[in-house]
Amino acid sequence: MSLSASNLGQELRLQLRLALPIAFIQVGMLMMGVVDMLVCGRLEDEAARRLAVGAVSLGHSFTFLPLMFGMGILMVLDPLVSQALGARDQDAVERAVHRSVPLTLLVSLPALLAVLFARPLMQFFAQPEELIPIAVDYAWSILPGVPFFLGFIVLRQPLQAQHRLRPLIVVILIANLLNLGLNLILVQGHLGAPALGALGSGIATSIVRVALFLLLAYFARHQLGVPLWPLRRDALSLRSALALFWQGLPIGLQMLLEGGAFHAIALMMGWFGKNVLSAHMVTLQYAALSFMLPLGISQAAAVRVGYELGAGRFDQMRRAAWLACALGMAVMSVAAILFWLIPENLAWYMTPDQAIVAIAVQLLPIAAAFQIVDGLQVVATGALRGAGDLRVAMLLHLLGFWALGVPFGWWLAFREPFALGPPGLWIGLAAAIFATALFMLLRLRSVLNRCCTPTR
Repeated sequence: MSLSASNLGQELRLQLRLALPIAFIQVGMLMMGVVDMLVCGRLEDEAARRLAVGAVSLGHSFTFLPLMFGMGILMVLDPLVSQALGARDQDAVERAVHRSVPLTLLVSLPALLAVLFARPLMQFFAQPEELIPIAVDYAWSILPGVPFFLGFIVLRQPLQAQHRLRPLIVVILIANLLNLGLNLILVQGHLGAPALGALGSGIATSIVRVALFLLLAYFARHQLGVPLWPLRRDALSLRSALALFWQGLPIGLQMLLEGGAFHAIALMMGWFGKNVLSAHMVTLQYAALSFMLPLGISQAAAVRVGYELGAGRFDQMRRAAWLACALGMAVMSVAAILFWLIPENLAWYMTPDQAIVAIAVQLLPIAAAFQIVDGLQVVATGALRGAGDLRVAMLLHLLGFWALGVPFGWWLAFREPFALGPPGLWIGLAAAIFATALFMLLRLRSVLNRCCTPTR
């Protein structure tokens, strides 16, 4: 075997050893949301079922965006920790982790603001009136868990960077079992509890997020590689928290722009009524589920690229980035085939409501069309994050999703001569993802060429 092929095989094993457990963890986190929808979608009363599914979808739209923003800011730990590990600078690892702890409180504030203004915003965006009060209650019920979930992210990122994933897997498995049990009790009213519907789902989510943080802090206390307590004195100042905030802001904005595009589409779906909104959420859950494996590869790419950059091994850095992109595209081809061939079966697994299934069947084949390039764009984004190239990626997402995708989807859905309705909005998303994938690919090539070109 040639040296090049041997190195490629070694890199493939390294990435899969990291990406597959990360993807499992991501799927486990997503499955908690899927279970919320499944349990709400199987309430016995048809009217209560539709209200619960629609309200969870709508309330989720107003709370997940600020949560994504906070997660993105804290994911600045990816390049900071992986590059420090590559350079064998343990003090820099400790400094980054400790400064992130107080930052979780700061980045929780947007979620509070979103919930405070949820009702007038829902009314402004003309969401179904019967859903708004239930969706607002749901949003308030998940708010207490937000800082704990962000604290979980602070612990997760350095564990991933150090390939210490067993505590994460154990905690995710426990959290999923807890989430299922709490949903059955609080949503459907088992064990003599009142059936709270969407509100019960939100309460369950908050309890599970608190448990996620506490369990991971316990199981990982000896595996983080740095002490969690006491915090460094320089980590407790507002100045240090703000410095880390500004470093992570481009990642937070990039995730906000991409997630915001999907949620803008969800708001426009609400203009077509609660059945269309629920069908959109069914399709989105499957798209998000398929996204988890390339997201795992993306986070593995961030770790591998950052580590090799910190160690000064630029050829290995290039190899890690391009191999990760190829892996991301390959795994998404499976989802594309499934979405295209069996959309009705997939929709029915989420809900038995035939009105919702009929709409979801129109949307899933459109989602199939962009699966492969979606894998490419998320992995390229992760590789760029590992290289510390943060600001340009944010601007490229702004261009792809907001200058192209959302306006194009609105035009196809509502304006003549097309007026395609809900499928038009999803075609707009597909256009955004195709464009963003191309932008990120070109940017990654530029960054790798610059890093790997020797200076004279």
